[in-house]
Amino acid sequence: MLGDDMWIYLPDTSRPSASRPWNASPATHRMAMLPHQLPTDYTPVYVRTEKTGTDDCYVLNLTARRKGATYQRILLLVRVQDDRPVKADSI
Repeated sequence: MLGDDMWIYLPDTSRPSASRPWNASPATHRMAMLPHQLPTDYTPVYVRTEKTGTDDCYVLNLTARRKGATYQRILLLVRVQDDRPVKADSI
């Protein structure tokens, strides 16, 4: 990532100088950026704890800190046991 642009590097291409931004879908962008950009792009607010399947999860409301974020709000479920993301929905 460079700013809001996602780049792809293909080391075996014949013209590496012809790099350009990769036009990824918002869903692809969200999956790629989830672990890296959430702390800097979003402000989390604890909402509640709820059970999802057999797991207890924290429900967090994430609000974008900047206009260039993929989504302005995300509802994120994080497993209490190990803080692993379980589900994310844009709202």
